[in-house]
Amino acid sequence: MDKRRELDGLKGYPAQLAPTLSCLLAVQDRPEESRWGDLVDCLRVSLPQLAKSEGVDVDNLISAQSLYTLRKLDLIEGRHEQTRLRYYGWYLARLASREIEFKQNFAAILVEIDAKKFGLIAAAKEARRYPGEAIPLHALALSLARTKVDPCQSFEKLPDAARLEFQKLGLSVDGHRSRLSDTLRFYNYADVLRRSDGTVTLLDSTLERAKRIRTQMVRPDIRKEEFFRALLDEYELQVRRGGSPFLPMIPNLREPICKRLSIDDEMFKSFLLSLVPSYGNYKILLSPPSGAMPTWQTIRRDNNRYYYLSIYSRDTEGKAT
Repeated sequence: MDKRRELDGLKGYPAQLAPTLSCLLAVQDRPEESRWGDLVDCLRVSLPQLAKSEGVDVDNLISAQSLYTLRKLDLIEGRHEQTRLRYYGWYLARLASREIEFKQNFAAILVEIDAKKFGLIAAAKEARRYPGEAIPLHALALSLARTKVDPCQSFEKLPDAARLEFQKLGLSVDGHRSRLSDTLRFYNYADVLRRSDGTVTLLDSTLERAKRIRTQMVRPDIRKEEFFRALLDEYELQVRRGGSPFLPMIPNLREPICKRLSIDDEMFKSFLLSLVPSYGNYKILLSPPSGAMPTWQTIRRDNNRYYYLSIYSRDTEGKAT
């Protein structure tokens, strides 16, 4: 039997997203020695009141639910005191107090992430007979399973034909697994896949709106010249402040440039690598870290990972600009 992967889904509840992002935005630039403690203190105030039951383990809410899910959605990176917002996380955090805008922008991000990681939208399209059809949850699970993804979902009652197909696919539908339905909470919150009475409906209107919103979140018309000018400006500013011509790219350069140009993290990487090894009258050098470094703080090019960036003007004969 062909090897299949399990759905690497989301945990917790959508109501945890906005307060967690707000707390991260508030503390991520504080001194590293206090950052994690400040984040936990902030989340201890906001998360328990959103819990579905009393006596919850707050540490579990923070690490195993809210932060776990934000990482799965590529909204944050790093762990403990190094945890930082990525571009989309920062963008959403600023909308945390505006519920409708937050939800609509989150939907645009979820649609993009779904295409990369989860595949629930494609599975729903395959399972339905016509747009707007409410399909049973087990039909969505089967559609996902046919793409060699185990939905990790249990069902108390199933039509005989559906149970037989699950068995043929080598998947268990008994027990207490709920990974698919847990993940669908976030799709339902975003009005991407609406849950009702054991059925799921894909909302095409949300998909269309998500396309329009994404063009507001990230600019599609950035030119290489504009990116280089922003990179050079920020590089020179930070070299003057710190003195060293070797600057860490993440987050030192990536964050301010993504915010200035309205581009996401992947666009930053793509533009940067397109400039190496030179652009115009400048040489652009990438250097590996001097020691062990988390992969999220490096940029991969071929089989190598780089941490530092240096920019040299040809007119200065090898001296950093």
